[in-house]
Amino acid sequence: MQQTSDIDRIALLLTSLGSELAEPALASLDAARAEKIRARLKVMEADPPEVEVLNEVMDDFSVFMKFALQTANAPSNWADETFNDMDGGANVSDDGTPLKSAKLKIFQPTDDPVEDLQRLEAGQIAGAITDEVPRTMGIVLSCLNQSKTAEVLGLLPDDLQSQAFLALQKNKINLPELIARVARMTVQKAALIQPGEFESNDADQQMADLLRSMPKETRNRLMEHLEESEPEMAERLQDFLYVFDDVLLYDNRSVQKLLAQIETPVLVSALQDVEAAVNDRVFENLSKRAKLSLNEEIEFARRVSDAEVLQARKTIAKSIAQLDRDGEMVEQ
Repeated sequence: MQQTSDIDRIALLLTSLGSELAEPALASLDAARAEKIRARLKVMEADPPEVEVLNEVMDDFSVFMKFALQTANAPSNWADETFNDMDGGANVSDDGTPLKSAKLKIFQPTDDPVEDLQRLEAGQIAGAITDEVPRTMGIVLSCLNQSKTAEVLGLLPDDLQSQAFLALQKNKINLPELIARVARMTVQKAALIQPGEFESNDADQQMADLLRSMPKETRNRLMEHLEESEPEMAERLQDFLYVFDDVLLYDNRSVQKLLAQIETPVLVSALQDVEAAVNDRVFENLSKRAKLSLNEEIEFARRVSDAEVLQARKTIAKSIAQLDRDGEMVEQ
């Protein structure tokens, strides 16, 4: 692209990214320069640039980003292998005994940035998009399969999870080149994050909380997919996704169906030291005879350990999950 001013180049770059990305960038410039760029953006909105012109500007930007990353000491030979002592320094103890070298995983991007995103760990992707605007997060998440999307969402800070989820739901972008460029830039950032560096101690709980906030149909579909593709993750999430206290969420008929499946010893253990509201919910859905029988069992039952109480409640939670998945549980 010849005879193109810096203002035009910046405007061309920003017009491809949308106002959500453009405005934060413009806010960092001096007012006069920002106004000139906004004026060019209005012109381009009325008369969109040709694809070839836009591609040339984006290619130049990609070259610049690659140079910037290399200047920041990013490895230029990213590869799917490990390297020892990349700084070339000695790795010995005080007495001269060689120490086992720490290994640094180096990621090798391919020509398919969307596929590269799938190869990255969820923590790397989450770390790369935490400082991005919701629209960019939505584009990145739309490139992932359902299980990895859920994992990335679970690793994001609480205040970003809902924003990212909504951006994903609203993502209607059908511009393959823009999607590829956003994916490529995310891969470049994510590759600089070592696997395991960006973690959340309660990632499973956060993911489960997010799933619980989704419509039941969406939640069930996602869980079915996880059970097929990531069974270990699905099993971990199940411990958080449904809990004994959920009896408060469903109507009487649903609670009665649940109680009919629970053995009395399990129910007795689960009710030990339970909140009054949960206890009342259980008893109000038992027949008069069943109430008398359960009270007798509770009166003469030995006090069980906290671990046994937790296991009993997990057993009931699994029954709630199965009935809910079967469409037998109706929320109040």
